Amino acid sequence: MEIELELVEACKNGNILKVEELLSNPENPINYFGEVFLCACEEGHREIVELLLNDERIDIKSIGASPFKIACEKGHVGVVELLLNDQRVDVTKENKKGHPPFYVACLKGYVEIVKLLLNDERIDLNKVDDSGQTPFYIACEHRCTEVVKVLLNHQKIERNKPNKNGWTPFYIACVGRTEIVKLLLNDEGIDINQETHHGETPFHIACKNGHIEIVQYLLASGREITLTVKDKDGKTAIDCARDGEKSEKKIWESEEDFQRRKGNCSRIVELIESFQRNPNETRSKRLLRGKILLFSFFFFLLSKPFFFLKKKKKRDKCSI
Repeated sequence: MEIELELVEACKNGNILKVEELLSNPENPINYFGEVFLCACEEGHREIVELLLNDERIDIKSIGASPFKIACEKGHVGVVELLLNDQRVDVTKENKKGHPPFYVACLKGYVEIVKLLLNDERIDLNKVDDSGQTPFYIACEHRCTEVVKVLLNHQKIERNKPNKNGWTPFYIACVGRTEIVKLLLNDEGIDINQETHHGETPFHIACKNGHIEIVQYLLASGREITLTVKDKDGKTAIDCARDGEKSEKKIWESEEDFQRRKGNCSRIVELIESFQRNPNETRSKRLLRGKILLFSFFFFLLSKPFFFLKKKKKRDKCSI
């Protein structure tokens, strides 16, 4: 027991020399090596994990918990890379919530781990949780912008798969996640009008909750927005905005948020009315013009990631 505690402590502290010393003693029992290996993975000590992987006394497959799952949850890129290359390691084992490692990496925004797992054919990139939410959905919901960018560039990602409520990734993005909305609007594979089981579109929910900036980006994008579609209550998006303007304060709202929502809903009603009368004129007005310019510049940066770097290098060469 004393040896076990000593070895675990050495793993926690990343003391590889002590670990090597204890492993080299053939008299030390090996029944606790699995726990030691899990500890090394949790702490992210790549060299110790590699040392233990090469020790024939450790039976990776017999370890109850998943070392790969633990490394992904902790964000240890180096350890994840090591384990991916060991065929004895189960890279799909779920945690207690039923979430596989790839899902967890997307949830926590571990973009480098996501990149590693995207290239492994054993990973189900679209496996849903108990609520029917894909890793892409969960990355959008949790505002993991860099992960969303990476996933959008992978052809196997299902961009429009709804959860059990019929909510798509774009729908959840329209609930106040402006940066994600801007990203998704630039992807032609995103269905921006897909309805929920209740018949609501993403535009409905943005109007209902007073997310005026998102409404502005949607109208400024130039993509076709279904303004007249009705949900199962017979309400259009502008009806939802009018309801939001008149509705009472929500339990979770502060007084400031409540007043902001009401004011935004009022502005959304005016904006939609103007847009329905003359879309082009409304886009050219000051209310949307700034959004169009920002929108265009935002996507210029996405499409030209090395533009400014190249310009800088050119200036540097000229100054030599």
